[in-house]
Amino acid sequence: MHDTCNTANKTARLGKVLRETSGQLFYGYDEWETRAEEDKPWFDFLCGNHTRNLPMDAFNKVNQNYTEPRLYFLNQHPYNQ
Repeated sequence: MHDTCNTANKTARLGKVLRETSGQLFYGYDEWETRAEEDKPWFDFLCGNHTRNLPMDAFNKVNQNYTEPRLYFLNQHPYNQ
């Protein structure tokens, strides 16, 4: 389990290596290597903490040409001076 930053990605890769080593030591190399992948679970997905803003960023990029001129106009209002 990790997020989109490089540190977390590297941590996830290193964690998987440690899981492999730990499994081999606990079960023995041959038994560990013959296990199916679903018997050696590894949860590797984006963290909600870092992905919660991705939909908003996508919306902003798609609608930037619409919103920027209107925000500029609103900022020129006398109440904002």
